[in-house]
Amino acid sequence: MRIKHTHILFCVIIISIVLVLIIQFFPNNISRIILGLPFILLFPGYTLVSILFPGKERLGGIERLALSFGLSLAVIPVAGLILNYTLGLSLNSVLYSLAGFVLLFSIIAIFRQRSLFDIEKHSFVISFAWFGRQSIAERILSVVLILVACGTVCALIYTIAIPKTGSAYSEFYVLNSQGIAGDYPFEITLGDTESVILVIVNHEKQTADYRIEIQIDNDPNDSIDTVTLDTIDNITLKNKEKHEIPASFTPQITGDGQKVYFLLFKDGYTEPYLELNLTINVN
Repeated sequence: MRIKHTHILFCVIIISIVLVLIIQFFPNNISRIILGLPFILLFPGYTLVSILFPGKERLGGIERLALSFGLSLAVIPVAGLILNYTLGLSLNSVLYSLAGFVLLFSIIAIFRQRSLFDIEKHSFVISFAWFGRQSIAERILSVVLILVACGTVCALIYTIAIPKTGSAYSEFYVLNSQGIAGDYPFEITLGDTESVILVIVNHEKQTADYRIEIQIDNDPNDSIDTVTLDTIDNITLKNKEKHEIPASFTPQITGDGQKVYFLLFKDGYTEPYLELNLTINVN
């Protein structure tokens, strides 16, 4: 059975369009995985190879597939790097950029094919006769390439089907009063009250109760001279829930190098679960 190269390119275009529609309108459909694997692992490299080598005089079917697979693995990281510094990495940005790449290169490859004479055009022959005509080294190489491709596909399917659960943890960080991670209060006049925003994100895989204590160490050389300024209780967050808490503190004495501590307690424990601190000079 002989399949024309242009027909394969038309199939690539149709599958890419169908995949975009499925992801947009049926995001949880299993067919997105079935169509997404060749879309990522084969189509970018195959369209690129089709432009570089439109005829059959230089590459056979197995060589063309192997090179397509390798180039696809090279194109994806480059595309991700470009997106990271331009549009940002997201499902839609990756999907549309790869779909645009595949569609554009497929159309160019089709025009390249049509400019060739019939005898020069490449086509795939579905038969195992080619395997018997190869030398022993070529047979071994073909088998290795097929096994590598199958192993990569199986690894991707396993990763998608059984994702790593990861460890349970909580995020705890401090922002300034404008919600920026930086430009924290440093030089403070005695009697002034400074404000910050404390952020908790629950990744504990279950609902968790939190409590925050705000303490100040008036004397950096004396750990006993620590005063509790405020306590924030009754913070209950569901898994993956994020909560921002406005907080403030007022220094009590002058002195440089004072430490303001933000202690996070979880589920009623008396020992701090996480700790943040700011260094301030009080004038």
